Amino acid sequence: MAASKQIGIKEVLNLNVKDFSTKDTKFYADYASNTSIEATAERLDLRGGQGNYKLLSFDHTKDMMMRCELPLVDLEFLAYLTGKPSSWIS
Repeated sequence: MAASKQIGIKEVLNLNVKDFSTKDTKFYADYASNTSIEATAERLDLRGGQGNYKLLSFDHTKDMMMRCELPLVDLEFLAYLTGKPSSWIS
């Protein structure tokens, strides 16, 4: 039998959400299928001197958006997103 010239790649994404200050894991899912992170900011350019050249730039009003796609509904993750204790699930 001849070897196949086709291959398949299976992406496995482990989503681990941690508290920034305490480093405690808040939620873990080993079945996330898609994630993306978008960052936006406003830039302020400071100009001056002869020719009014750009001297310095500041990025401010930064905003980050993380989107994740979970093919299964996880009630603990919904509780975390809404700020409710996970005890309301049962």
